[in-house]
Amino acid sequence: MTEALASRVAGLKLGGIVGVLLLPMLVLSFLMVNSIRNELAFARHEMKGVELSRLVMPVAFGAALRDIDTKAIQNLRDQGEAIADELGVSAEFSTALAVLLTYGSDTRYAVEALRNLQVESSTPSNIILDPFAETYHLGTVVSSQGVSLLSNFTHLWTLESRAIRDGKISQHEAARLLLAAGAWQDAQRRLKATLMTARKAASDPASYDSAMKGVDEMAEHPDRVAEAFSAASTDELVRQISTNDEFGGEARHLVSDIETLWSFSANRFDALLQERIEVMRLRLFALLAIAVAACLIGVGGAALMFRSTLRRLDQVKLAHDRAEAARFDAEIATAEVQRVNEDIIRLNADLAQNLAMLREAQDDNLRKGKMAQLGQLTATVAHELRNPLGAVRTSAFLLERKVKGKGLGIEAQLERINNGVTRCDNIISQLLDFARTKAIQPETTALDDWLSKLVEEEAQKLPAAVAIECDFNLGDLDVPFDPARMSRAVINLLNNASEALVGKGEDPSKYTARFPLIRISTTRTLRGVELAVSDNGPGIPADHAEKIFEPLFTTKNFGTGLGLSAVEKILEQHGGGVDVNTAPGKGATFTLWWPLQRAGVIAA
Repeated sequence: MTEALASRVAGLKLGGIVGVLLLPMLVLSFLMVNSIRNELAFARHEMKGVELSRLVMPVAFGAALRDIDTKAIQNLRDQGEAIADELGVSAEFSTALAVLLTYGSDTRYAVEALRNLQVESSTPSNIILDPFAETYHLGTVVSSQGVSLLSNFTHLWTLESRAIRDGKISQHEAARLLLAAGAWQDAQRRLKATLMTARKAASDPASYDSAMKGVDEMAEHPDRVAEAFSAASTDELVRQISTNDEFGGEARHLVSDIETLWSFSANRFDALLQERIEVMRLRLFALLAIAVAACLIGVGGAALMFRSTLRRLDQVKLAHDRAEAARFDAEIATAEVQRVNEDIIRLNADLAQNLAMLREAQDDNLRKGKMAQLGQLTATVAHELRNPLGAVRTSAFLLERKVKGKGLGIEAQLERINNGVTRCDNIISQLLDFARTKAIQPETTALDDWLSKLVEEEAQKLPAAVAIECDFNLGDLDVPFDPARMSRAVINLLNNASEALVGKGEDPSKYTARFPLIRISTTRTLRGVELAVSDNGPGIPADHAEKIFEPLFTTKNFGTGLGLSAVEKILEQHGGGVDVNTAPGKGATFTLWWPLQRAGVIAA
């Protein structure tokens, strides 16, 4: 009985030692398996994005040629709805279908709606977040640049078709045609640059040769349009554009070239992604096999050792005297084993802590990488837009100087150009405000004095019909805030109030108040300081008031819909918020509030 009990105790101890030794490996295997599964899920989500693109693009190519394939639309409706719902772009999907059914005969509307669906699905499907260079750039062609190139071509073709149909073209239409040709060329250059970058990252660059040749061949059509502008008259321009008797055939050839480039990018992206998924599956199976093999070896070794122990128990009975003499040594060995067990447990705890820190660091690096990509995208947009805007602004200024006092009657047009450039610059600023993640830089200063100067400067930029009334009640109270961010918030509210009252101020018949008035006030409350901007305009309808802080929501026929979203984000960074008090016909009041103490800065 004593020997059987001793054998069971020995078996349990041996199993415990083997289990403790196997535990770190099992934990590490679990973490690695989970990481590979997450990578597989990420890649499969990209496959969903490509699958949706393969349903969208046949419809877009047919729409570009004014020959929409009803079967392709039916496939998009039947198979695309579930994919769009999974990617979170159901609203854009429904809008695209509605446009196809309503404006199917209008090439530009149909292609533009499908382009919006493609672009909106690129982020949730992870295509433009792909961590590998070649698939990232191929994904850009698949999800956005391919359909954007098709949209630019459709616009150019529509303008040319109209000129050929009418047999004449105005100066304004000629300018639009030239701009469309330029946009088409820019889209080609962007797509070519993207494919060249993907080619540099590819393991077999030669596979891109036919695609690069196709991009170069497409450039002939917009070049022909640009050369036609050397004609002496608009009639000659129409004649040169319509010289090609195979105009419809040329369009089909160009659309076919775009389709070939897109199909090449989609097929290669799909193949690379499938290859990556297969590699990850093999890694997963190999890791599982290693873990199972290690467990089997450990258990088998423990079983062999246990059986060997049982066989030696008979010898223990015969060697009782020697065992008694060696008992002291066994006790010492047991103590050493216990110490080893405690060391192992302590090492396991340290390993678990280190693994948790490693997982947290990996997650942080992933977030930083995504934010870096978004930051780079925003900086690229700002750079690409502000450079041509600067050129337009400078050209308008030089034109204004040259024609000033000559009575040419183009002052109104120059003013519209300057207003348009200013509006675009404001939109870029709103995009940067909304995307900015850098921590605020608070300064402690007298809010009333700072606000008085800001309002005085901005009042000069508002329409003359708008009156501004100030009621500052903070006196010399110093308030901590970031002047740059807060000025953007106040300017956004002033511009919104002015547009609600008089629009752009050009048509008095559209004023919403007989005496347009904006009132700005400051006060100190229990939650800190409050800065209110009020107007006596038409107010905000209840169904709109719930959505005004949603990004991209706007009721105006101009603007980005990011102004109030940026204001809310700025106040959140200050530890405060934005309150809205409005009713139809009773104006609107936006109250900005933030605490007097934030991040260790206390107001005097």
